Amino acid sequence: MFRGACLSLFLLGAACVPLVGCNEKAAEERTVSVQLESALSKKSLSLIEQAQKGEVFKVVKNLNGNVEYIEAKPLSETQLKHLKALVLDDKNYLFGFRKRCPFIPETGFSLSGPQGQITLLLSHSCKQIRFVEAFRGKTLDIDPSVEKFKRI
Repeated sequence: MFRGACLSLFLLGAACVPLVGCNEKAAEERTVSVQLESALSKKSLSLIEQAQKGEVFKVVKNLNGNVEYIEAKPLSETQLKHLKALVLDDKNYLFGFRKRCPFIPETGFSLSGPQGQITLLLSHSCKQIRFVEAFRGKTLDIDPSVEKFKRI
């Protein structure tokens, strides 16, 4: 009876409490919320989770109007771990609506690992993040956490 109740809470995204007999290993295996899974592709999430290296860079428009990435700097292991935790935590997003503000990226992150590379572009003015993988992008609202992303 308690396991069934805990499983129901777990599927809804609630934390399991060991006192009611929930298996702690099951709670550890789930790293991404259902909401974030439905917003991003499984491949994008996998690229982020398995990233081993990362860079941070500025995004600017050149004289031709094209976007350029400049001043790229490698992320330390600590910064990479912190960025991955921020990106994979659904509490850092607002789901379910679109902003009318134009997405103009100012900062970007490039994450790479054994499966490939993904680019994350941040628009501080619009408080949004765009996940770009294989020429496809998905934009999410980061209103609750824009300051956390700026500190990386």
